[in-house]
Amino acid sequence: MASPHGSGMSHDTTASGTSHMAMVSTSAEVLPPMTIPLWHSTTTGSLLSCPQVKSLLGDYPSDVFLRIEERRAPLTSQGLVGNPTDLSAIQPLDRSCTDDLMELYFQTVNIQHPILDRDECIALYHSTVSRPLQPSLESALLLVVLALAECAKTQPPERLSADWAPGSTYFLPGLSISLEAYLNTTVPSSTLPQCLYLMALYYNYIVRPLDAWKLVHMASTCFQRLWISDLIAEHHLPRSGIENLVDRLQLPLCGDPPNPSLLAWLAELSARRLLNRVHHAMYENDQEHLLQADHVTSNCASGREEEVIIRLMSSRLNVSMELDTQLNHWYDLIPQIIKPDLTQIPISVGDAVIVLRHHSAKDIIFRPFLLFACSLPSTVRPPESLIEICQTTIYSCRQYVRAAAMRLAEPSASTEIVVHSVFASTIIITISALNPWLTEYAPDIDDLQGIAISTMQRWALPGSCIEAMTLMLGAIRNKTKMLKANSELI
Repeated sequence: MASPHGSGMSHDTTASGTSHMAMVSTSAEVLPPMTIPLWHSTTTGSLLSCPQVKSLLGDYPSDVFLRIEERRAPLTSQGLVGNPTDLSAIQPLDRSCTDDLMELYFQTVNIQHPILDRDECIALYHSTVSRPLQPSLESALLLVVLALAECAKTQPPERLSADWAPGSTYFLPGLSISLEAYLNTTVPSSTLPQCLYLMALYYNYIVRPLDAWKLVHMASTCFQRLWISDLIAEHHLPRSGIENLVDRLQLPLCGDPPNPSLLAWLAELSARRLLNRVHHAMYENDQEHLLQADHVTSNCASGREEEVIIRLMSSRLNVSMELDTQLNHWYDLIPQIIKPDLTQIPISVGDAVIVLRHHSAKDIIFRPFLLFACSLPSTVRPPESLIEICQTTIYSCRQYVRAAAMRLAEPSASTEIVVHSVFASTIIITISALNPWLTEYAPDIDDLQGIAISTMQRWALPGSCIEAMTLMLGAIRNKTKMLKANSELI
């Protein structure tokens, strides 16, 4: 499907170094911190409160997915008994396995989260495995690296169990050591937040977001560094205070010549800063109620709806268009060596990460206008300018669902947040397909719903919010088929 007008997906750029990428966020350095507002309405739970979604699913509390995660039983293997720093129960590391796992870590996990220097980590590994493991942070760091590598190579089984946790034999003793150090160390070294952050990544790999959030929070409070987690935005979890420092932190160096994986990480960090700006500008409490359909139906005479709609949109649209320009600018400045084609389905994980960031931001920037259009009476045709914005949003959601299928084909620390976005994107496409003025832009809604369900199903651990979202999407798909069939009979 061709990119709609205004989506900014065909700009030519040349290869560049890190300074161009950093330009995206220079203007933020003279502004107050732009944090994601508490109780913003871009979460999947908030989306369930929309009247159009309620008509498909019924009433759910906005924190339904957080409640589901809170009820999940802890991993059965997490009973840490006895001396938490007693490593006698750990089998000696088998070099025939662990050597390969160390290599795999730097080929998979560290490419997407490059916080460890390869040479230093390999040297630490060789010095540590040459003698019995000690209850030290260095041992904990190596253990969690091995656990993450085990996760990265392990595809989920067809029938998931609630306590699925590959690599837990390495992870649990490393967790014990790190928690002991967190509780008893007043002046931590950089190794402790590294351990805690990597352990949060492990929980993300096995799709346990609240456990991951706890460790991210601990890492950021014991050493205020730029460890950003999308899970905080998705579940309205308490902040650590790191967000007040984000815009003043230096972006990392990428080497000369620049390392492609570090460039990709830099692109990811700058995109997250931009997303903070989007949430701050678009979803503050006083912005949430600017677009209300009842203003159109109650405050204007018949035939003047378009005039009122355009007037309601004007101020917020100016903000959205400026943010969209900044998003397009971010994409323009991505070095050519890592720059994906946004009109194509990505063929690599690295491309998928950038593609997903772009389409997710585009959706969030313009989503309020699509929800506004879908809330209008069916007899009121949205102005052409609003329909074009809706077309851009639908296109971004469609591309997101298709790109996410590539991203979720293998384990990653982003699984849960990508699944949430797949769910939200599919809902946006669905309510568009059921709107008489937008249905032509989602002709293959059943296929897209099927892709989303199959993509999510493989990560739907029993009792998880992903399982709940998968079941909800199945119900939405069935109801969509019925409603579409009925509309064709009329």
